[in-house]
Amino acid sequence: MTSLANLTLAVTNLTTAVALIGPQQPVTGTDPGATAAQVNAAAAAIAAQTAILTADVAPASNVIPIAPASFTAVSAGSGNVSLSFTPSAGATSYNVKRSTAAGTEANVASVPAPAATTATVTFTDSGLSVSTVYFYEVTAVNAAGESPVSLEVTVTA
Repeated sequence: MTSLANLTLAVTNLTTAVALIGPQQPVTGTDPGATAAQVNAAAAAIAAQTAILTADVAPASNVIPIAPASFTAVSAGSGNVSLSFTPSAGATSYNVKRSTAAGTEANVASVPAPAATTATVTFTDSGLSVSTVYFYEVTAVNAAGESPVSLEVTVTA
């Protein structure tokens, strides 16, 4: 992934290349303004910087997603717990983690990401012991890896 300094340099170079073009006038042999050589030089500089930016900026699939937000767990009765959270950009699935002790959650399910990134992700964890306290966390996953865990939530089934 690129650094802020590299992006700043690329933007500066693009600005300089555009400035070479001069006033916005048609390029002819008699008109003032940019010469054909200046336009060609500026176009080459812009193409070079575009190639650098394209190569330096990692696509979203190469960036680990952030932890899901707004994570909630609600008892749905009869040993069921309903979980919901806001999806993370770039996630292809989510790992639901559960335990009966705080801070010791392990994966219990993988939930596919919704087609629309604006849709709330929901999952119902069933077959739980009634009146037992459960601790949950969730992570977002894509080809680059797994996000940090969400905030831990507690619910009694």
